[in-house]
Amino acid sequence: MTLVGHSFASGEIVRYLSRHGTDRVARVIMVSPAAIPFLLRTTDNPGGIDSAAIEQARRAFLGDFPGWAEANAEPYFGPGTSRAVIDWTIGMMTRTSLQAAGELNRIQMSTDFRPELARIEVPTLIIHGDKDASAPLELTGRPAAALIPGARLEVYEGGPHGLYFTHKERLNQDLACFARE
Repeated sequence: MTLVGHSFASGEIVRYLSRHGTDRVARVIMVSPAAIPFLLRTTDNPGGIDSAAIEQARRAFLGDFPGWAEANAEPYFGPGTSRAVIDWTIGMMTRTSLQAAGELNRIQMSTDFRPELARIEVPTLIIHGDKDASAPLELTGRPAAALIPGARLEVYEGGPHGLYFTHKERLNQDLACFARE
């Protein structure tokens, strides 16, 4: 089986592998991974995000989630994405429990996945856009790939966080190719 996760789901894949092993998993694909390897700035993670900035962003997120989603739609998808796609995505997001979304954000922003990434033993592909405003490549995708033994990083030029819409043909081809390897 090949596990594929987008954004925060990449952290769920890492946690699944660390808890349940890889007996049934042949390979892993993380698309626009967010929250890995570790987002919080600490003494041993000086490139992370300051906790005050994380809390300020979370307050804005929780204070007006629909407004936050709308304000971040263009950076998420990039220019030229249809209004229908944006509205559909925001609709899915706003049907989520605000409490659950806030807790997921809190947990993911403070979880240190670095030790778990180093123990991944299956072929891993990380696909990441170089214009990802939600999970910047240099903060998430590139360091995650460096920590996973033998991981391959595929960078999409001009790619935002919402690669599954903006680069869907290429992404589907890359997913299928890696899954068949």
